[in-house]
Amino acid sequence: MQNHAEANYPDDYTTEIAQLYTIEPPPQGVHPSVDAAIDTIHRWTQSRRYDVSRQKIERNNDNEIRTILFACDRSGRPKNTRRIREKDRVRTLRGSKRIGCPMRIKIVAIDRNNTAGAWKIVYTRDGSQTHNHPPSLDVRVHTGHRQRSCERVSNSPNGIPEPRLFATDRDLACMNASDMVFPDVPKILCRWHINRNVLARVQGELGTVRLDQPGPNGETKKNTVQTNVFMAEYYETFESKTEADFDAHCVALRALNNTLALYLERTWWRYKTKIVKCWTDKYAHFGCHDTSTVEGTHAKIKRWLESSKGVQKEIFSLYFRGGYPLQMLSAISQPKMLLLFHTDLDTTSIQLWFA
Repeated sequence: MQNHAEANYPDDYTTEIAQLYTIEPPPQGVHPSVDAAIDTIHRWTQSRRYDVSRQKIERNNDNEIRTILFACDRSGRPKNTRRIREKDRVRTLRGSKRIGCPMRIKIVAIDRNNTAGAWKIVYTRDGSQTHNHPPSLDVRVHTGHRQRSCERVSNSPNGIPEPRLFATDRDLACMNASDMVFPDVPKILCRWHINRNVLARVQGELGTVRLDQPGPNGETKKNTVQTNVFMAEYYETFESKTEADFDAHCVALRALNNTLALYLERTWWRYKTKIVKCWTDKYAHFGCHDTSTVEGTHAKIKRWLESSKGVQKEIFSLYFRGGYPLQMLSAISQPKMLLLFHTDLDTTSIQLWFA
C-alpha cells in the first residue's frame, strides 16, 4: 500500500516529462514584511497543491537579503555525486521529487536598503505558472507544508496556549523560529541587550575617561560628556510616543553624530516596531521590555538544581516529590510569570512563579 507521501509521484524519477502544466501562481502584490510575503506564497501554494522552497538569495551593500528566489520543490535533479554515466547509474528504490520543474517566483524588497520594510511578489518571464507536473493529488506529499502545519498545531493537543507576546534578544534564529511557528503573535526585542550594544558602540566612538579612583561599583572609567549627551537623546528616542516624535529624535541624533545615527538606522531602527514605545505600546506587555528577568530566574533555577543538565524525571523525583523546596518559595517573592510543569510521577501539576 502506498502512503500519502508516495501516492503522487511516478515510478521512474529520472524520466524526462515533456508535458507542461499551468498552475495559477500566487498573486503579485506588496506585503508589509518579508515574512508576510513568504506566508502568502506558502498559503497560496498549499491551496493549489504544490509547494516552493528557497533556492537563491541576493544581498544589498549592507549584506542584508533583498531578494529571495523560490523554486518549485520538484525542480532540480537527483545528484550524481559519484559522476557515473547515466546508463551505468543504479539507484536504490527510494523516492525523489526532483524532476526538473522550471517554475520560479521571487520576492523583492521595495527599498533595497530597507529590508525591514515592504516586500513584493514578482513573477518570472513565464508568469511563474509553468510546471512539468500537475498539482499533487494530496497536498501532504509536500514536506514543507507538512512541517509548517505541524509547527502551528503541535502545541494545541498538549494544552499549551498560544503566547500573547514574545520578548527576545536579537537572536536571528530565535526570531525566525517564533515568526514561523507563531506568525500572528506580536514580538518585541529586549531593550537591555540593545542598550548594552549601543552603549559599547557609542563609547568606542565618543570615548570614555579613566578614573583616578575606582567608583563605588568598581568601575575604572566613566563616559565623556559627548557620550552621555548622545545616550540621553538615544533613550529619549526609545520613549517616543508618536511616530513624529521618533522622526524628530532621529534628526537630533544625526545632528549629534552622523556616524552613530547611521549605525542605529542600519542596525536597530529596522526593528523600530519592536522596540520604540509608540509601536510597542500597542501590545499588552505590562511594562516588561527586557528578558533579563527570565534570564536571572534561569540562573537561579540552575543553582537550585545544582546543574544545568539532567533528565526531567530525575529532577522532579529529587526536588518536587512531596512538595516544593522551601528555599525556592522564599526566594521567589515577587511573581511575574507562571509556568506549568506536568509530571506522571504523582499525577500532580507543579507551578513555578518566575521572579
